[in-house]
Amino acid sequence: MNTNFYKEIISKLELLVKKEYFALLLFGLFAALIITIGTFTVFSLVEMIAYFSSTIRTVLFFVLLIISIGAISYLIILPLLKYFNVIGDRNYFYSANKVGKYFPEIKDDLLNAMQLVSSDNTKTIYSPALLDAAFKNVYERAKPIRFESIVDLGKVKKLAKYFVLLFAFCALLFCLFQDCRQHQID
Repeated sequence: MNTNFYKEIISKLELLVKKEYFALLLFGLFAALIITIGTFTVFSLVEMIAYFSSTIRTVLFFVLLIISIGAISYLIILPLLKYFNVIGDRNYFYSANKVGKYFPEIKDDLLNAMQLVSSDNTKTIYSPALLDAAFKNVYERAKPIRFESIVDLGKVKKLAKYFVLLFAFCALLFCLFQDCRQHQID
């Protein structure tokens, strides 16, 4: 069998998987920032209104720290480790199935061909020449297709807009309440 065809398909699927994890990483980055900044702003406003004691402010600080570390760990570090394939294994069959669903010219032929080629050759009833021809056929149909184009960054863009709005709102609050704090001190 011509393994170059198979390796090229795997590399195209690897690009798809990496782009999916990159999109997940960006989503996680914005989500973690929103969670951290939002929590900090709420805690700051509540503290400013209530004038908590040092003990309660310490508790609020550690709660903020735990929330931030949890968000960063789950939403940023975990996808980053998956992106670099440190944890979890790549499931190219799952990715091939997604590609087949998205591109009708490939359908499930890509998945079927990959399963045939990757199966143990001693246990298959098909001749190597037949397997090679079937995979080459699927390869030729899949060659011009950019698999990574199925990754939708719409959720990331939407979350980025929310982050910008939250950041602007928090900056405005900080400026307004900084002036109020100055007037209270004077």
